[in-house]
Amino acid sequence: MEAAVYQLRRFVNEYGDTGKAEIHAAVPKRVLSMDVDEAEKYLYCGPLVKDGVLYIVFRSDRLYVNLDDGLDPIKLTRALSETPAASAATLSPTVKVSIAKNYDPKAEQLRVAVAEAVNVPDLKLVPNFEHNYGAMKAAQAAGVSVRSGWEDALARATADYFAELASQLKRHKIATDDILQEAFVDVVSKREVVLRD
Repeated sequence: MEAAVYQLRRFVNEYGDTGKAEIHAAVPKRVLSMDVDEAEKYLYCGPLVKDGVLYIVFRSDRLYVNLDDGLDPIKLTRALSETPAASAATLSPTVKVSIAKNYDPKAEQLRVAVAEAVNVPDLKLVPNFEHNYGAMKAAQAAGVSVRSGWEDALARATADYFAELASQLKRHKIATDDILQEAFVDVVSKREVVLRD
């Protein structure tokens, strides 16, 4: 039980209130139990959310092996994403916690960097997570090959795209070139930079 508490604390420390909200939504019964991993999903053990209960499931031939890993935050995030409630959600728990960890803390800094690079102080960055998540899910459902771990990488990739945009805009010195700046403002008339699929 100590390992489970330790891993849950790690999860909450890493993913904060967003992570807590996802656990509460997926595990409304607030019960932690153990069971055999009949599907043999994990090599040793891992989390499973079923009927509002969080289980640590283990392979019957590997009981008590790597139990400390049973609620590993990455495995737990994936398990939360596989619940029926998560399937119906606009964003999976994996994406939500990734946004909270990998995008939100940098969002204003990225916005300022892009805005300064084009000398448009009120410029907005629109990460468009819901649309891009939906496009990736649709592509995956259609059999298109997508990067493994893409849900966890979506927020980080979005931040990286905006950071690279700021870098490219600075390199082209749009903020100091009246013609380029005027052209940018004409093209981006809504003063929004939107990341789309």
